[in-house]
Amino acid sequence: MNYPPINDGPGPPTDLDLLVLEAGRPRTPRPTVRGVIWHVMGTSIVALIGISIAQAFYSDWTASRSLATLSFSDWVRALAIVVFLLLTIASFRQRARDRELTANGNAAMATVLSQEMHWRSGSWITYCFTDTHGVKYQGSCSDKTKSLYKGMRFLVFYDPDQPSRHEPACASDFEVALPQ
Repeated sequence: MNYPPINDGPGPPTDLDLLVLEAGRPRTPRPTVRGVIWHVMGTSIVALIGISIAQAFYSDWTASRSLATLSFSDWVRALAIVVFLLLTIASFRQRARDRELTANGNAAMATVLSQEMHWRSGSWITYCFTDTHGVKYQGSCSDKTKSLYKGMRFLVFYDPDQPSRHEPACASDFEVALPQ
């Protein structure tokens, strides 16, 4: 367990973070165990609910073979199917974006500006980092590692063409696989 630093000065980066900073692009991303579990569980739950709603809608439609005879609740089911499809697509797009930034994005060291505990999301941090042009960016995220405190440093992967599009390593479902 990491304890909060006594002063608010930036702490040194970890050796692993320094190795990732020195690694050339493209880096090899690999999914974290936590990321795989959440992705499989989330996709499975959304798929099961979507399939059950679609099956009920299909059975009602096959009884009449006409869209004109469908009731309001049947149209609500159809809308729910569309929503579940969009949620699934959004999940896969977010995962692909996360993987792309980890593999090909610029890496920078971010400093935790504040850390709070939220009842729903756990550890919530606000951080800032500087891109290669010296411009500062600020963001906030849930610290899935639950090990960052004010003043600590960690990796952020960002799009060099649009640095406001960034993914903090502590919130990512991917990590960099370094050569042995």
